[in-house]
Amino acid sequence: MKKKISNLFSWLFIALLILTNGTTKVNAEDKFVFIASGAEPNTFNTTMRMDDAAYVYDQNIFSRLVKLNINNEYIPDLAKEWEYSDDNKTITFKLHENVEWHDGQPFSSEDVKWTYDTLITEKWPKSDTFVNVESIEAPDENTVVFKMKQADASFLSKLSWYGTFILPKHLYEGTDYANNPANMHPIGTGPFKFVSYENGVSLILEKNEKYFGHVPEIDELIFKISSDPKTAYQSLINGEIDYLGGLSPSEANSLDENPDYRVFEYLGINRAYITGNLQDEKFKDGVIMKAIALAIDQQSIFDRVSNNIGQVATTFISPKFADYVNEEVGLPKTNVDEAIKLFEESGYEKNENGHYVELQLDSFEDGNFSDICTVIKANLEKAGIGININMMEFSAWQTKVAEDKNFDLTLLAGYQGPDVSGIEGRISINGFNNLAGYTNEEVENLLKEGVKEVDPEKRIPLYNKVQEIMAQDLPIIPILDYGYKIPLHNNFEGFPEERPDEAGMNEFTFIKRVN
Repeated sequence: MKKKISNLFSWLFIALLILTNGTTKVNAEDKFVFIASGAEPNTFNTTMRMDDAAYVYDQNIFSRLVKLNINNEYIPDLAKEWEYSDDNKTITFKLHENVEWHDGQPFSSEDVKWTYDTLITEKWPKSDTFVNVESIEAPDENTVVFKMKQADASFLSKLSWYGTFILPKHLYEGTDYANNPANMHPIGTGPFKFVSYENGVSLILEKNEKYFGHVPEIDELIFKISSDPKTAYQSLINGEIDYLGGLSPSEANSLDENPDYRVFEYLGINRAYITGNLQDEKFKDGVIMKAIALAIDQQSIFDRVSNNIGQVATTFISPKFADYVNEEVGLPKTNVDEAIKLFEESGYEKNENGHYVELQLDSFEDGNFSDICTVIKANLEKAGIGININMMEFSAWQTKVAEDKNFDLTLLAGYQGPDVSGIEGRISINGFNNLAGYTNEEVENLLKEGVKEVDPEKRIPLYNKVQEIMAQDLPIIPILDYGYKIPLHNNFEGFPEERPDEAGMNEFTFIKRVN
């Protein structure tokens, strides 16, 4: 199964337009149009198959036990409350009562048990979330009990994130999951019901009058698919669009003083970084990655691509996990002379092109990746590292880099997970995004202990040590931490950015017109 590795929130543009009969703008509260850049879903079943485009839609169609808000906190969803046993190895969830699927069938704890049992057995994309789950029980229709092999401090955070939407057992059990019609005509328990999807045109959802939570304020969500964020922005300026869920860096500061908007700004747990193929013989002595770390000028990259939104990466884990950041072992300061000295002292010699080493940097078109690669090439050239940039379509990159591991260097970005333990996805031997093939037994043991330890005071030293080893081994070299600006039109209230106690990150249950 192919799985997309991408910058989940970067360059996702969502616009909101109020229409009647699809064309004329009026003062109506019931129709909303979202325009999402490049957001073509291949499936709506993101529990079975990762799909970044559908993830936004699914947060309005489906439900989870707990959901992730804009502040990267988990909040109640289908589970109204939960309780841990004294040893933290049993978690009991109490579910909302009288919940219905969108087709009118009753929802129960059996749907939860079936979904996650199947996810684990079939090894669906986020089965690693359940690695510490021993069993799942459904003692009555409104109770789910997870028996854990060991305490897992990250479990609820990961459960609120990706690949954990509850599926209808009555529609999937005993079927060919991959070809089930519900994958493209989804039936959920969320605040909005699926109406129709036309490839390349639109997705229409209508409010679920029987939603177990707050019934949506609006009648319809109409997601209109577009591949051009500049057009979406211009539509916003022209008054044709009322909500744009992410400004591109070039436009990020343009609405700060506009009286029609309040601008929501935040730093994401989303980082761009470069990694090498550490299983390739040329990287075995560690010299090349250390020289690259010394030669890359993160500030010059940030200045080129960010428009001062976000921040330069200086640490090995996201600064959003402030309590866990080891300030003593940050990234080295840019020093081209030291990079050259390292090559010389390690016995490297320049070739006829003036390079100590020549490498290919494989990447795919995703927002600012091309610009980042261009600056990296210029940075590394100064240290005698020749770079050939190979920009590909995502599918070609996925085959060459992610699957075949046929690469020297690659550029990646993406959400690091709602818990500090998310770093394991990038550096653990079993991490899905560990494209470097990095292995370190001590790191593996520390990561396992970090997940198991629930006391933050005992957990922090474990992740501090992980960062210390990362500084030596350089499995990844962080470049920048993405920031975001979202203009919220003063004609509306209830955006997910404003309702973190109740709304998921991309959940539009509470939006309503006020002017």
